[in-house]
Amino acid sequence: MTEATPPPAPARPDWKARARTVLRFLVPAGLGLLLAVITFNYVVMPRVVRQGRSVEVPNLRGITLEDAVKRVQESGLAVRDTVERTSVSVPSGLILDQEPSAGRLVKPERRLRLVVSSGGKERRVPPLANQSLRYARLTLGNEGYELGDVIRVPDPNVSPNVVLATDPPESTVLGPGQAVHLLVSTGAESGSWVLPDLRGMRLGAVEEDLRLAGFLVETRRESFGWFRGGLRVVETEPRPGARVRPGDRIVLVGG
Repeated sequence: MTEATPPPAPARPDWKARARTVLRFLVPAGLGLLLAVITFNYVVMPRVVRQGRSVEVPNLRGITLEDAVKRVQESGLAVRDTVERTSVSVPSGLILDQEPSAGRLVKPERRLRLVVSSGGKERRVPPLANQSLRYARLTLGNEGYELGDVIRVPDPNVSPNVVLATDPPESTVLGPGQAVHLLVSTGAESGSWVLPDLRGMRLGAVEEDLRLAGFLVETRRESFGWFRGGLRVVETEPRPGARVRPGDRIVLVGG
């Protein structure tokens, strides 16, 4: 009788091979998860928090520029730029104004504009002769002066709305806040004009054009339920077709 051959013993599992296979998949997955967590914590979340956070603008008026910049930085904001402006009430070097104003809630990345007082030092009236009336207005405002009376006279050699002279004259030492009066040309003296039909046109634009042409303009409102910018001319005195000259009075009725 033949002796039976025993069955072969089962192969032992190769645990090292399995471990290497598992690690081959787990390590990249773990690194990816770790990278995602880091990105979320240090990139996404700060942006979300920053977008939902507001900062109150500090009051900077009356302090030095150095202190103002320090206070702005402590609030988590930044200074965009600084400009100077004359002031008879705020000493030189102190903050006169700011934008945005104190107390407003803004985003952390908002930048502030600071206006620094240059004090009440005296300045000289700038040369404005042969300059346009618009330029003269802007220049006087930038120099800290007020625009005074605008006297219009005909001058055949000078274009309309060009400054002939100032009172006080140019280079006169004058403190800020004072008025400077202008003598402005209306161009060559002309005869009478026929007043056109201005009805339906914007009241503000018509008023400005007539004043620049040398007329004395008075406005009246037929309706008080609208902002001035939305008013239209509904009637004029004198009526359309009348002859008028520069210096005449024209009444505009808006509604």
